[in-house]
Amino acid sequence: MVQFAVQRKFTKQKSVSPSLSSWTMIGKKAWWYLRKIPVLYFWIFFGILVFFYGGFLLLKYTIFVPEYRIGKIDYARSSAQIYDDPYLYKSISSLIKGENFYLISWNTKTIIQTIKKEYPFVQDIIIVYKAPKTVLVKVLFSPPELIMLHENKKFGVYKEHLFELFSWNSLWNSGVVKLEVLSFNSWWALTGIFFLQPTADLMDDIQLIKEAFPDIQKLSYLPGWHRMIVHLWNNKKIYINNAIPIQPQIINYQLLKKYYSEFELLKEIDLGSLESDKIIVKK
Repeated sequence: MVQFAVQRKFTKQKSVSPSLSSWTMIGKKAWWYLRKIPVLYFWIFFGILVFFYGGFLLLKYTIFVPEYRIGKIDYARSSAQIYDDPYLYKSISSLIKGENFYLISWNTKTIIQTIKKEYPFVQDIIIVYKAPKTVLVKVLFSPPELIMLHENKKFGVYKEHLFELFSWNSLWNSGVVKLEVLSFNSWWALTGIFFLQPTADLMDDIQLIKEAFPDIQKLSYLPGWHRMIVHLWNNKKIYINNAIPIQPQIINYQLLKKYYSEFELLKEIDLGSLESDKIIVKK
């Protein structure tokens, strides 16, 4: 059998670069290892990247921006109307001026605690960004527990601290009982009032008096004699002895009011100068 030789079509063999082949193998191996890693790890890694990048942006556009460094401080007019002691606002300014607004905002509690050491009636300090290098500060105050009047001056009492009030301060007009301190020695009256009777005891006495005499107009206090004078709206004066328990004196007053026929004509009632069951009255 005769066979004829047929020439085949020539095909050029493509040569594979050794370097390309090795990179392909590395890629396949890397992909194989990546597929073995749990998906959760990818999310953790992604979260870490986002966290650090977000922190970078936060620092870049807040702390390191010159416009946020506090150079001017405007205080809310409402705060000054309530209480305008210049030393209070000077203390606040010394803590925040020159600082970064955002750092101060994150550290407000520390600033309040520092101010409260000297001004315990400061309730809160609100700092608001107003303009480049300028902030608005609003100070909130707790009402005083007691207001003391002495020689044409007014003082607020808050947690055993005494601070002066001025006639134009609305804190003075808060609905708090006003105690007029009467004494022949003005210096001793203020420095010794809480020495002879602690603030807590004095406040307890005042609370009992407020409950017993809801129509009270004013309270006067004589520290050296441990006496209080309750001024009622009908011009009646009630003398109370703070050196002895007040509750029995109040009970005697209630009995007098209930059984004494000429009670409405009385102008002065002394509950604590005699024995526990005796009262001095004056028409």
